[in-house]
Amino acid sequence: MSNEKGFTLIELLGGLLLFSIVTIAAVSLVVQSMHNSENAEATNSLRNDATYVTQVLRTAYENGTLDGMCLEEDQNNQNGKIYKLKSVENEIMLDLTHQNELHDLKFSYEGADRTKPNCFYSQSEKQTLQVNFTITKDKNEPLDSESYTVDTAFSKISTEQLTIKLQEPTEEPEGEAEIGYCKAVDVEKGFSNEKNKDSASIYNGDLYYSQSQYASWNQGTYNIVKGNTTFLNDISIFKEYFKVTKDLSSKGSIDLQNTADVNVDQSTTVNKDLKLLSHTSLDTNELKVNNLLRLDNYTLLLVRTNLKAGNGGFYTDTTTCTGGDAVFDGSIDFHNSSTYKSGGSLNISDNLNLYSLANVSMEKDMIIGGNVKMENSAKVEIGGSSTMKGNVEIKGSSSIYSKNNIVINGDLLVQKGSILYSDGDIDIKGTVSSDNGAGIICSKGEITINKLNKASGIKILSNNQKCQK
Repeated sequence: MSNEKGFTLIELLGGLLLFSIVTIAAVSLVVQSMHNSENAEATNSLRNDATYVTQVLRTAYENGTLDGMCLEEDQNNQNGKIYKLKSVENEIMLDLTHQNELHDLKFSYEGADRTKPNCFYSQSEKQTLQVNFTITKDKNEPLDSESYTVDTAFSKISTEQLTIKLQEPTEEPEGEAEIGYCKAVDVEKGFSNEKNKDSASIYNGDLYYSQSQYASWNQGTYNIVKGNTTFLNDISIFKEYFKVTKDLSSKGSIDLQNTADVNVDQSTTVNKDLKLLSHTSLDTNELKVNNLLRLDNYTLLLVRTNLKAGNGGFYTDTTTCTGGDAVFDGSIDFHNSSTYKSGGSLNISDNLNLYSLANVSMEKDMIIGGNVKMENSAKVEIGGSSTMKGNVEIKGSSSIYSKNNIVINGDLLVQKGSILYSDGDIDIKGTVSSDNGAGIICSKGEITINKLNKASGIKILSNNQKCQK
């Protein structure tokens, strides 16, 4: 006999009921999750559009182009609603997210025309403008209840906020202003050529030196070579004064330490590294360093014509002056109140980094092959044009000023309190954004930006004559 046992009808019905309950619950969770996701996406798009419109209105207000503008809907567009701010002379297209609507735009100010709330007709230099508008999801969409309202105020930027303090030019010949500055530092910091000549050591003819040290305790306190000097190995020069009437060259590295003061009438060539450490100075007509050029701890470098080096590091209240052009094949770092002044151009193949009150200025053009990073009140002043081929970050109340055009091939980040300013045009081929508050981009010419982060809030002031030294 076989003993076969199956499900009863009641058991089958109970299983189907349980399965239905689980399925309905699962579907409800999925639908609710999708709904929440769509809500979050809608809210983010509304918020981003609201920030974007706020920035457009602020920029137009501060540039003085908002006067006479009214909000209009582009009736000729077939791809959804397109809004624009339009006056007789100007027109600004508002690039909103698809299916978002802008309405209830109101300007509040003394003398406003209440019959035309979407228009701005009167502008004053001292005026504060109250703005209110709403971004809403298209009512034909399922999420028609979503909206985002902005109620804010704009104020004119004072001239002081757009001012970069620059040293007034002198009447000295090209390059001599920077040399003159270094001479002043020379006297101020005690780097003087008037040394004690009681124990002078004078060498007539060319000198070839193979030892690893050149110091006052074995060479005298005042040393003059009336000819060329060649260091055959790495060498450290300690204390007092060392003068070469022709060329100085080293097949290895040169370290200046402990108040060493070196003066070279013609060129200085270093095959490896050149380091100026601890209250030392070097005065030379021309300088070439194949590897690292480093200054640290109250040191002075004066190059009367051109400078060429690999990488550069300038630390703790150092001063560098060149009368001609400077070329670096690598990167440069400036730290802790270090100063660089040039009567020519500055060309850096890789990155330029400035921190903590570092100050770099030049009379001619600046070309940076890599990235630029500035923090803690660093300053760059360019007497010509500037091309920065990588990304640029200007943070912590830092500033870049160029007398002529500025071109940035990468992205630009401008933090609150920082400013990018040009007497010419500014062309930014990457994305412009902010961090920790928004800074200022100001130009007396045109400003071209490939992409502006809608949430950046950066003040963009083109054709603005208030940007000044």
